[in-house]
Amino acid sequence: LILPNHMAHSLKREHALGAVQRAVNKGFDAMRDRVIVPFAALALRFRYLTLGIAGFLVLFSLAPYAGGFIKYQSFPNLESDTVEARLLLVQGSPFERTRQRVDKVVKALEQLNEEWSPEQPDGQSLVQGYTVTYSANADTPELGPHLATVSARLLPAGVRVTEVTDILDRWKKLTGPMPDMAALRFTDKERGAGGKPIDILVQGDDLAVLQATAKEMRGFFRGFEGVRDVTFDLQPGKTEFIVITRSAAATALGVTPQTIAAELRAAFRGDTSLAFEDRLGQVDVVARLDAADRRTIEDVLDLNIPGTDGALIPLSAVADVKEARGFATINRVNGKRAVRVQGSIDPAVANSRELMTAFKTDFLPGLAEAHPDVSVSILGEAEDTSTTGASLVRNIIIGVIGVYLILAFQFGSFLLPVVVLAAIPLSVIGVVWGHMALGLQISLPSLAGLATLAGVVVNDSILLVNFIRERFGQGIDIVEAAREGIRDRFRAIFLTSLTTVVGLAPLLFEQSTQAQFLRPIVASLAFGLATATLLALFVTPAMLVILNDIGLLRRETAEEPS
Repeated sequence: LILPNHMAHSLKREHALGAVQRAVNKGFDAMRDRVIVPFAALALRFRYLTLGIAGFLVLFSLAPYAGGFIKYQSFPNLESDTVEARLLLVQGSPFERTRQRVDKVVKALEQLNEEWSPEQPDGQSLVQGYTVTYSANADTPELGPHLATVSARLLPAGVRVTEVTDILDRWKKLTGPMPDMAALRFTDKERGAGGKPIDILVQGDDLAVLQATAKEMRGFFRGFEGVRDVTFDLQPGKTEFIVITRSAAATALGVTPQTIAAELRAAFRGDTSLAFEDRLGQVDVVARLDAADRRTIEDVLDLNIPGTDGALIPLSAVADVKEARGFATINRVNGKRAVRVQGSIDPAVANSRELMTAFKTDFLPGLAEAHPDVSVSILGEAEDTSTTGASLVRNIIIGVIGVYLILAFQFGSFLLPVVVLAAIPLSVIGVVWGHMALGLQISLPSLAGLATLAGVVVNDSILLVNFIRERFGQGIDIVEAAREGIRDRFRAIFLTSLTTVVGLAPLLFEQSTQAQFLRPIVASLAFGLATATLLALFVTPAMLVILNDIGLLRRETAEEPS
């Protein structure tokens, strides 16, 4: 369908341009001849100054990052539409106590909804609904009546005017302190590719040392503004009796640790004393001490242990018993005991990269000196960033080298590809200032957008370089060839870049949760392309004229491209 229409159109007489089209062309030509070409003439006349200004702008654009005005974070902040309160009481806590704590959290959520719903568009309810789940907590693998999660569904991020960090802070404040909690964390439901901002794995042999180290880490991170909900997974468990054998007395009375363990197991957990068959199969009768006879240390010490001669010996004669609270779970990683310290941050206040840098420089050296047997691994967002960032940088370098080799083969020159690739650092100017204008931080998606941009911005420079080389090869003065190139190629360069930027623009201002991950990519492409296109019109021809000044351009163009 397309080819026949094109052929039919080519056979028709040319019609006069419409009034609107004539006005657009007139305005476009006026901008080109009165603004672009005169500025290009100045850039060519003061070409060394032009190149110096371009270099200054690139360095100046990196200053906000170096000065901390714009920071790097692994992944953009994604406003979640679900928030949770995760409750963890001490193991052994009755369900009634857990329910009371849940009621307090729910009451605070309802109060928050009453306070902030009038501020939402059309007075819509901020909390659209909530659910309570008992015996479940995403922060721990435990199960039992001491666990609960309150999950609230919020007004969508693109509609509400309240940020999720403010909601969590207010919910926590309204709930108030609950000292009998092992852990209480208010968090949004994690989404996106990144891990937790704070995620440290501590490994060693002594649980007491691991617990002390985890508490020190928690205190260290809590000292930073914007850090919240720092916890570790070595939580207290149920009360237990610890039996310590007195070796000399046990040997003299013919009692072994294995015998003590077997009797304790039979007394507390039970032992099969009788088995019989009925129509349904074998039935086991398990006997153990009555609950009233195994509650205190005295009950345990009165337990009789058989010696090698069959005599019954009180446990108190061969062992000591003490009451203590153990740990709910003991985790192992690669065979070593491990404790995991995790936390979240308010991205508007704290930066995970800066936190990890401070952790490495200020905390780890002292830890290595105090506890040399303890090893620390940084996981979560920092690990993801390191892995993904290294891969991204490597691929960007490979891509730029590939573009250089293609251009070197096409131009038959090793220097002209450098002139073309100069558009890439020029695009960084737009990337940085575009992010600042939109209130975005530099993130991995931003770098992915920059990597994509590297293959786009060189197209305009290729058009310019190729046109100027053709004119220069025809014997035209290099400055005049550059001026003609800017004038004749401006429309094509401007329109291709403009259509791309306009097509990307709607995504820049999209506020839905699904679009938040795309905005840094689009910001890099749109602002970087716009800046590189404008500057390349002046910088690329100036670089070609400079090459001619030092005698490199003429020597290279004397040979036919291979």
